[in-house]
Amino acid sequence: MKPADLPELAPAGQALGRVDGPLKVTGRAQYSSDIALPGQLHAAVLRSPYPHAAVVAVDASAARAMDGVKAVLTADDLNDLTWYEEEVPFFSSRMRFVGDEVAAVAAVAAVDAVTAERAVAAIDAG
Repeated sequence: MKPADLPELAPAGQALGRVDGPLKVTGRAQYSSDIALPGQLHAAVLRSPYPHAAVVAVDASAARAMDGVKAVLTADDLNDLTWYEEEVPFFSSRMRFVGDEVAAVAAVAAVDAVTAERAVAAIDAG
């Protein structure tokens, strides 16, 4: 016997409707970015404006001093952190393309997205 709350399964070869289709096309779908939890922090990453560059110094003191900024991470904080299977350093002083994460230099966590973006803009990565 089949529980009443399970949908009827379509035989192989037949198209199935998308369960989330009506919610998405009517704008009622909820995404993870729509959810706000108490105490939630927002992150922002400093990105390179240059296609090929080397970071020689980072001054994040202005970002750290801003109200609402809970954390600022730089290469000095996480020297050995890597990502991807290739063991690429998370923080690197070599920028490869425009938009490359100068998180390679700094990342910020703040009480809201606007504060996080302002803190990233206050970081001097020369």
